[in-house]
Amino acid sequence: MELQRLCAYNQTRECFLGLEVAAADLSLAALKELLGKLALKSGEGLWMAPFRGIPDTNIRVPLDLIYLDKNCRVIEIVESYPTF
Repeated sequence: MELQRLCAYNQTRECFLGLEVAAADLSLAALKELLGKLALKSGEGLWMAPFRGIPDTNIRVPLDLIYLDKNCRVIEIVESYPTF
């Protein structure tokens, strides 16, 4: 599966959120497989569009989730998902 690489930029704060963000349209099965082996480094992320939810699976690293509206504005943030 080839993922498109993008950067995420916060216009309000004028700073980059990530320089290696992978954009993908993943099925829940493909996302479950990806999350099982995910090991993100600083500056990396995964942009899921459309968002279909996060499967109940064994996530190896805590994730920061940023929910965007159709205009790519932040509507909600969840830090360190799942909370342990």
